[in-house]
Amino acid sequence: MNKRNLFLLCVLGAAFILSGTSSAADIYVSTAGSDDNDGLSWDTPKATIRNATLTASSGDSIWLADGEYTGDDNRGITIDRNLTLTGQSTTGTVINCGYLLRAFTVNDGVSFLLRNLTVKKG
Repeated sequence: MNKRNLFLLCVLGAAFILSGTSSAADIYVSTAGSDDNDGLSWDTPKATIRNATLTASSGDSIWLADGEYTGDDNRGITIDRNLTLTGQSTTGTVINCGYLLRAFTVNDGVSFLLRNLTVKKG
């Protein structure tokens, strides 16, 4: 096999391998949503943060619409995979733990990024 054919074979092999890799997904949450939704768009958002984190794969991003997230499925959530949680606005997206539990417990070795939201009474 000459060098040109070997090079083309390597390029095609790399393209085949890379085409099988998955990219991170976005999961959407709104207080007006439903946990029966797939959460894959703002038109079909999840209702709770817990359901979104259980649905998410490592590396996914969860987007929270403005609203106050309360109740058992929005606090005391264990994060066991790498995730990013981003609110629509710092003052409008609020996780209210009601002084009952912490909002999140993050397992060792996990990267968890919170952005553009407020956590209170946790």
